[in-house]
Amino acid sequence: MTIDFGHIKTEWTQTNVPVIQERKVDGIEVLKNPKTEHYRKWKQWVLSNEFPWYMYKKQQPDSFHKTDQGSKFRFNHPKMNLNKMGHAQTFIHPLLGRPNDNEPFPQPLPSFPDGLQVVKEIFSHNNIRINCLYRMAVNMVPPDPNVETTFIHVDHGYPHLNMLVYLTDVGGETILENDYHDPKEDDIIIFEGYHTHNVPKKDNRVILVTTFF
Repeated sequence: MTIDFGHIKTEWTQTNVPVIQERKVDGIEVLKNPKTEHYRKWKQWVLSNEFPWYMYKKQQPDSFHKTDQGSKFRFNHPKMNLNKMGHAQTFIHPLLGRPNDNEPFPQPLPSFPDGLQVVKEIFSHNNIRINCLYRMAVNMVPPDPNVETTFIHVDHGYPHLNMLVYLTDVGGETILENDYHDPKEDDIIIFEGYHTHNVPKKDNRVILVTTFF
């Protein structure tokens, strides 16, 4: 359900757009990528040897699956491989730290401003106004011979949407219960709820993850 509060023009959108209390997404919604000069330079930096990565062995505890093998039974999509489901090795570069029990407010990190500009350009280009950002990070998943599909998970325990910007063209489908997206470089999608993704078969799957409301 959405509630119309009229129209507004903000820094996020250059034209008047409806003000909504909540945005609902049915399955996966594909957004347009403006591919601005800032985006191109930022992506080039992210994919360079100068961009720092931090090894991340397991998903966050507030993803509700932890090491719970039962999470594989939440749904079964034809694109998933239940026989090779697990924790894929992940490298992360945090931009905006997620709220947690010890710190309920998102924490911006040094790389946040440039990443924020990318996100603002995307929201503006697609006439999307948001209420707040919860988390931003760049994730890199390399090929893994032991894992084909990651555990089903949800990013937060409160209402939110996910936006993924695919920075490489290596596959690694994002999968929901009744939908999936086979990505190409520069694709952008938004969705909500439980999801999983496939591990790339060659080269690194690099994405910008943003959760918001």
